[in-house]
Amino acid sequence: MTTPYRATELFEQTQGTGQFVKKAYIIRSEFINPNLFDDVIKEHRDYLDKLAADGTLLAAGPFVPGGSESRYSGVGMIVVYADSEDDARLIAENDPMHRKGVRKFTVDFWLLKHMAQSYIETL
Repeated sequence: MTTPYRATELFEQTQGTGQFVKKAYIIRSEFINPNLFDDVIKEHRDYLDKLAADGTLLAAGPFVPGGSESRYSGVGMIVVYADSEDDARLIAENDPMHRKGVRKFTVDFWLLKHMAQSYIETL
């Protein structure tokens, strides 16, 4: 099924309804040079802490397919609030894991329309 609307059009339409809506971007990150991980992890965590402190970061963490006892897949996700895909891409590019060639990334738009009230109140 295809929708007749672009994501940005859906955002604009939803904005006028009084329903909760927020632009977010999912940065999917995966290893390309895992042997550099230990050298960059502290900078990466510090960068995520900075994003969290300024309200840009919604969530971040690794995927572990197969359940909690499985091995880490090397794929992670960072969800950020940004005004545009270009801004989200810049956030991803500035992550030390990506900037230093440890990981590669893709960016996808996420139209965040439903969220628990307790979280909405913190935004």
